[in-house]
Amino acid sequence: MFAKENGDRFHARFFMSIAEVPLCRHTTVVMFHVLKNTVKAKKGYHIMIAKAGEFKVQVSDRIWIQLLPPKILGELDENVLKKCLNIQNLLILRLQ
Repeated sequence: MFAKENGDRFHARFFMSIAEVPLCRHTTVVMFHVLKNTVKAKKGYHIMIAKAGEFKVQVSDRIWIQLLPPKILGELDENVLKKCLNIQNLLILRLQ
């Protein structure tokens, strides 16, 4: 993880062993915990800019991240899911 401060904005980049990833939530919490303890991120709201977008981060006694709403990409075919999981009995609850 790399972070660069720009006022109340922090540009962040996250890396796994083989590639850069757009966002890592757990690492974001660690990053702002360290920034809080080094007095780089004071209590209040900050903006973190990552490949996945801009996220509002609240620094207080705890670190809170406002995430983007999930995108629904489509529905899974129940038979394909059963085959992938190698199970026959599958209960699917549909939220309306």
